[in-house]
Amino acid sequence: MQMYQTAHRDAADAVPGTELILAGNGPGELAGWIRPTAEAVRAGGAHVRLTLALLPTQFSGGAELETVRSWRLFDRIIAPMEALRAAAGIGSLDVLPAAALVHLGGDLWLSSALASHLGIAACAFSETTLIASRHSRFDRIFVPTAAHATALQARGVPQAKILITGDPRAAGPARARREANSSAAGAAGETIALLAGSRDRFFRAALPIFLDIAGALARIRPRASFDVIVAPFVTRPALRAAQHDATRRHPALPLRWVTGGPWPDLTRTTLALTLPGSVTIELAAGGTPFAVVVPIDQVGVAAVEGPLEWIARLTGLHRLVKRIALERYRRRFTFLALPNQRAGREVAPEWVGRWTAGDIANRLSSLLDDPQALADMNATLSQLYVADAPAPSRIAGAALELARSPRRARA
Repeated sequence: MQMYQTAHRDAADAVPGTELILAGNGPGELAGWIRPTAEAVRAGGAHVRLTLALLPTQFSGGAELETVRSWRLFDRIIAPMEALRAAAGIGSLDVLPAAALVHLGGDLWLSSALASHLGIAACAFSETTLIASRHSRFDRIFVPTAAHATALQARGVPQAKILITGDPRAAGPARARREANSSAAGAAGETIALLAGSRDRFFRAALPIFLDIAGALARIRPRASFDVIVAPFVTRPALRAAQHDATRRHPALPLRWVTGGPWPDLTRTTLALTLPGSVTIELAAGGTPFAVVVPIDQVGVAAVEGPLEWIARLTGLHRLVKRIALERYRRRFTFLALPNQRAGREVAPEWVGRWTAGDIANRLSSLLDDPQALADMNATLSQLYVADAPAPSRIAGAALELARSPRRARA
């Protein structure tokens, strides 16, 4: 089995007998759930061998392995096909005597099968009720809210198995918000952040649209500046192509390309323009007002859960299939932005459909003309996640306790 050693530490020397396997894949899950949990394990000071199992998923963009290796958090990383082989019981994977697997995104079956073949305990973080039909395969289930815990209990999940941890995606942005509030530095003028997705295919499709909107807004508000927030999973070729295209099409647009950790910059951003996804939780927790924009004609580039994704790929009917999936999702949840779902109302605006760059620029300009509305949005969004900041350490602590507990004592 092919595995990738990282430079965090010498696992053979530093780890006497405890191991956590964090399982998942996809930019949102890796950056929002897995990285904060791994950082919490390392911050705890315990001698733990930390393994990342990258599960195969339609939500990956292709740059995940290179990106997670750069974090230098993991003692070993199992690539997707090797993780699949291990979950199927093909080949072998050594684990330490006290071990547990933590599902943090991707396919629940793959995570549970991997843990079963390794003979170790399994726990999972879940933000949907899908796990209710599969809860018997997990010893503990971590959930973001009390409402979600209640929903799982109503579907037959034992209360003793559920732990309310909060959402790990809020931890980093909330910390950056606290640090920004304690700093004397503040934002100068109006800065609009453009978040065009964390995968190359999203970035290539959405960024030209966002830059057209920025160009239209700059004509209305010539003192505005724009930060392009580049996710770590966007590849260098995609970034270089985007920068070349931006220079050619918008040579006078005041652009700054942010490629490092974005949260210190985002906490001082006036307003962000973003696609839906995990980033909306991070923006909310960091205290950044935002608007979600979904150009309906570009929805075909998005990946969706379940068999619809594979139907779209096999038939080539991406736009039709993805529009059907989007309509089904909106009928179920009403809102696309996850903070709006938690609030049960549209705190941050969502603009889905067909419109011109000038239409969106005018809407953004109206928001910028109302500082009180932006301040109210900021306060409401950040309050939604104020209790979530300790989530990574709660998950890490409970998973380590599970790994070290006798199997018969596990609920």
